[in-house]
Amino acid sequence: MKVSNGQNSFPREKMMRSRYVAGHPRAHSELCPDRGTRTRLAILVTSAPAHRAAREAIRATWALAARPNRVALAFLLGAPPPHLRDAILDEDARYHDLIEGRFEDTYQNLPLKSLSMLEWFATYCPLAPHLFKTDDDMFVNIEQLLGFIEDHNSTNTIWGEMLENIKPSRDKRFKYSVPEEEYPGARYPTFANGHGYLVSGDAVPALLDVAPGARFVRLEDVFIGVLAGRAGVRVAHAPALLPAEGGGAGACAVRGTVLMEARPHEQYARWAMLLDPDIAC
Repeated sequence: MKVSNGQNSFPREKMMRSRYVAGHPRAHSELCPDRGTRTRLAILVTSAPAHRAAREAIRATWALAARPNRVALAFLLGAPPPHLRDAILDEDARYHDLIEGRFEDTYQNLPLKSLSMLEWFATYCPLAPHLFKTDDDMFVNIEQLLGFIEDHNSTNTIWGEMLENIKPSRDKRFKYSVPEEEYPGARYPTFANGHGYLVSGDAVPALLDVAPGARFVRLEDVFIGVLAGRAGVRVAHAPALLPAEGGGAGACAVRGTVLMEARPHEQYARWAMLLDPDIAC
């Protein structure tokens, strides 16, 4: 059976409603007290179950700036494989910051993870003004991010590194290839780079409303762009949210940047630079 999205017809099994199962077996609603009435920002870091070292590095570094700034921060996972289940249970018992969705944690399921992120925010933190999505290989300067928000407080908007007029790759050897039957369009809709994008809180329900009837696209940032196009949510280019390359960055670069690539050992170096009182910029 095929259904129409207003422009193209496509099999029902390609629609998100046939792929996504709502709910969070592990939700930690306490991370956003009173549904976000006093929360300035929610940061959800997408992570894979096996990436404990990356999560530990973030907890020991830039995540320490979250609570003093009234920022809710958690890691978002899919269901871990059986051999990691006990380790995940142990980790969450210690830190209470792992949110788990009802989907297998695989690369091709990243759109489900993004949808789970939106659902968590709408369910447990809907009164917070903004949601920031990033990955566990990024260093986030929370104070710089909050400063960006003060200067960019529009509604119904996604901010990030805006990508437009991008042609889908059909080369199966390429990690980011998408088959034509999954996305037959000649170009993707405008979307924000998935390394880090900021969503105004009011846009989240609109994105969720159109999600069930949206086409499943395996690239999560493209998928969010699909939802934004369907929901009429603006995607705005924000140079400040472009992910900076981490290699060789000095303290002044770290202090002036919102987002920077960082492997686990680099997280500690960035954090030390951010805090060093003997370095003047």
